[in-house]
Amino acid sequence: MLVWLQRPPEHLLALKRGASLHERAEHIDPQLSHAWQWLGRQLCARADHPRPDYRRMRWRGPSRLEALVTLDLQADEVLPFCGERWYCALMRRPLPHSTEEEAMLEHLRLQATSSASQNIWQAALERSWEAIFDLDRPASPNYWSPPDERPILAAFWQVRPEQIIHSTLYAIRPPT
Repeated sequence: MLVWLQRPPEHLLALKRGASLHERAEHIDPQLSHAWQWLGRQLCARADHPRPDYRRMRWRGPSRLEALVTLDLQADEVLPFCGERWYCALMRRPLPHSTEEEAMLEHLRLQATSSASQNIWQAALERSWEAIFDLDRPASPNYWSPPDERPILAAFWQVRPEQIIHSTLYAIRPPT
């Protein structure tokens, strides 16, 4: 499976020198760690090769120079998911399958006043996020792009030098 990875140039250099890349939990933006931890649990449960509890992906602001790396990964090492639906997990928003489920989730959210009811709400919220893995799911209010233009992201545990097919450096223009 071909996967494209955007990384700082120093990561590409480390790969070309023979190092494998692993992201550590401490590099994850604390405000988004709940979503990355959930995705890490999903990767352990759904991929054939579970890895230790650290995440490959993280949010970071753009740098002036980036490397775009094309990788060839085994399908059982990759967990593809919908980039637009992923936004719901990052923002702790529910991702309901129907208007009935949306009403049920809103009811649970409003009732989450005790520790026990907050745990019930959190479990229901995380179950709704599993829709990010359904890449063939029909359009919903949580989609903003036409079906053939939806961004597909991928989670995986590590990048090894032998997985690199191609790489290129490019400059990012600062916002104007």
